[in-house]
Amino acid sequence: MTDRSDAHFDLAVAGDSQAMAHLWRAHRRWLAALLIAHAPRGTDVEDLLQDVSVTFVGELRTVRNANSLRPWLCAVAINAARSAARRMSVRRDVAVLDETQAASPQNTEIVTTDSDGSCSLLERIAALPLEQREPLLLQAIQNLSQREIANILGISDSAVESRLARARRT
Repeated sequence: MTDRSDAHFDLAVAGDSQAMAHLWRAHRRWLAALLIAHAPRGTDVEDLLQDVSVTFVGELRTVRNANSLRPWLCAVAINAARSAARRMSVRRDVAVLDETQAASPQNTEIVTTDSDGSCSLLERIAALPLEQREPLLLQAIQNLSQREIANILGISDSAVESRLARARRT
């Protein structure tokens, strides 16, 4: 991070709302891509971003330094996506209990097909394992480099490269 970013971080931790807004704007786009990668289908990413921003404003003072901000935000975003998945799972379980008929095997498929027999791109991406889906979306949506993705995910550049290759093959 640059000295200027460090200064924004220090001011934000001290409670400066303009510095906090600046930091949020600087990180919002990659957070949205991360949430898209982790959130269950049908989740409103804007709602999850709002959850992350509430934590950001309320808990920023607990972040040790400017270099810890990005990994902390990554953890907050992933936790928000997991919470959304748990909420959806509970709702789905309640709906299943309310049903009078058992679900047919065709309704349990992850990937559905269009009338011509082809799968939509979003369904194919959603069917990818998380370790492949996450770097693919960060690169495709946020146009991040492999090095930036590696820093966000805390993995090596070569791991990002192999995960992207596997995701594209799949």
